[in-house]
Amino acid sequence: MPSPVALILAPVIVYVISVFLWPYARCRSCRGSATSMGSNQRRWNVCSRCDGSGQRIRFGARKRHR
Repeated sequence: MPSPVALILAPVIVYVISVFLWPYARCRSCRGSATSMGSNQRRWNVCSRCDGSGQRIRFGARKRHR
């Protein structure tokens, strides 16, 4: 039976490796489209959270990918 430390440490190691390989994720605000709806449905603006890139840096990736 695996130890409780190994059960906690294994997912953390997998997450750290995934952040190293894929540091960017879709922007949560615009869902990766790089635009957000303006004041009405006919006007679209650049997403203010990702500045139009459609991506955000994942938690933990900022230290590694500066």
